[in-house]
Amino acid sequence: MKKRKKPFSQTAYTGTQVEAEHTQEQIVKMLEQLGITHVRITKRGSDYEVEFLVKLRNNEGQRKVRINLPVNLELEDREMNKDRKKNIMFRVLFHHLKDKFVVIQRGLKEFEEEFLADLVIISNGEERRLGDVIVPQYKAQLKGAKVAVLNIN
Repeated sequence: MKKRKKPFSQTAYTGTQVEAEHTQEQIVKMLEQLGITHVRITKRGSDYEVEFLVKLRNNEGQRKVRINLPVNLELEDREMNKDRKKNIMFRVLFHHLKDKFVVIQRGLKEFEEEFLADLVIISNGEERRLGDVIVPQYKAQLKGAKVAVLNIN
């Protein structure tokens, strides 16, 4: 019997030799090259959060972006596996951000469209990601409906 190959999405970046700390430096450098200077990478438990402020063209103001980076560590993981997962997730994020900015700079999408779920808004007096507000409403509306109707006020 033939052994089934894992989908590429499960094997992508698993062979990376780049340390997470180096990738973080690359992310900051890439964002700085794009004129983004307010970058913060924060550890939250075993996960990470990347935030940055983007000043839009044509005096359209600034947009705050927050990307949650789950490292998904199981308790039985050894220290080496934790570091490896962190290395993989930061490589994924680096290329994800790079691709998003190429899409924006080539005119395929506007900034807000590309980062919609990760834009930070004030909701009920606190900062939240737009995706954290909209996605639960969207999923709730889909139950028993063919089209979701959202209440975004």
